[in-house]
Amino acid sequence: MKKIKINDVEEILYYEQLKNGLNVYMIPKKTVNNVYVTYTTKYGSIHNEFKSINSKKMIKVPNGIAHFLEHKMFEQENGVDPMIFFTSKGADVNAFTGLLNTTYLFYGSKHLNDNLKFLLDYVHSPYFTNENVEKEKGIIEQEINMYADIPYSELDDGIRKNLFHNHPAKYSIAGTINDVNDITKEQLYECYNTFYHPSNMFLVLTGNFNPEEVITIVKQKQEERCVPSVEKIETKKVKEPPTVIKEYEEKIMNVEIAKIAFSFKICLTDFQKERRKHDIYLLILFLVLFGQTSLFYEKMKENSYVDSEIDINYLHIDDYAILNLTSDTKKPKELINAIKEEIENINIDEKEFKRKKKVLISSMIHLFENIKTLNHHIIDSVNNYGNFNNDMLKLLRGLNIKEYREFIFKLNFNNYSSFVIKPKDKK
Repeated sequence: MKKIKINDVEEILYYEQLKNGLNVYMIPKKTVNNVYVTYTTKYGSIHNEFKSINSKKMIKVPNGIAHFLEHKMFEQENGVDPMIFFTSKGADVNAFTGLLNTTYLFYGSKHLNDNLKFLLDYVHSPYFTNENVEKEKGIIEQEINMYADIPYSELDDGIRKNLFHNHPAKYSIAGTINDVNDITKEQLYECYNTFYHPSNMFLVLTGNFNPEEVITIVKQKQEERCVPSVEKIETKKVKEPPTVIKEYEEKIMNVEIAKIAFSFKICLTDFQKERRKHDIYLLILFLVLFGQTSLFYEKMKENSYVDSEIDINYLHIDDYAILNLTSDTKKPKELINAIKEEIENINIDEKEFKRKKKVLISSMIHLFENIKTLNHHIIDSVNNYGNFNNDMLKLLRGLNIKEYREFIFKLNFNNYSSFVIKPKDKK
């Protein structure tokens, strides 16, 4: 097991890749009482066409099947409910499916060994029958209908649908009701056997624990699996043009104030070698332009164009960076036009660049004080870049205004879309 010093902070990353390919990342912290544990497969909603581990043929499965599979993992053949088990051991349990990954987790201060063993057991014990699959379809249909009534969920799905022509990122993570009804037991096993192989998974622990004890448990549980070695998983590559499908769309919902999502689709094909650094430069730019302390935000408040903060969300999808701005507003058209004008007249201010750089450095240092945030930072790093960078502070300190300007002015910000949820006309 490697002990990797995280430079500039007094932390150690314990890392090991097991014989079966599973990667384990651990950052122990004796200053806290709890442990946050996540078990992730690099399998999300976008992986809907792939070469099956069994037949080696390219197959297409219904959208939403990764999310459906996550649901079904909580039903065990032995009848033990993971939710009840973890609660009895004083731990919170959860799972979530995203575009890129599915993660199972627990969080608690007691019975770490028992909880860890159970996590590794139940995630590796799929139990799908025709009956329980059909039963789950009704449950997920209710969930889909519930999310359809949540404005920000509709914003998220709507804006992605308008951004992508061919990429499966345009589809809802849960799929549609028709997608869900097409899912079969055999497809679930096909997806599970392909993507839940240990070589496609990683375990992350942050908090108060003994890494030597943990790695012993993990190795023992993995040896019990006896899974065969596999080749690298191959998913279908789609050609995605840099343009958007639709520049504007609106929807009427039961809201008091309009909500907007404004997203930029930025091609980064020529910047893959230092993607991590370029992602940070883009984040700095949008914080400077649209962040809470920006002149733009102050102006929007003065003109009553915004009724909330402008949230900035970054999405990393293959060759594209998706920068998404969301806010509540009584004047959606005026706010959209103001955003367009701001991006058309980018002014690189060195003072603001240095200020935001200091903020990111401070945030990275404070990241290690919260075991949940730290854990999810590792998940995002492994998903997006393939590894955890133990020298992030050096990378941040090395950012410079010359390189920043050169990078920003090479980018095309002309591909964007806005999605507006408007309140019903009270008349």
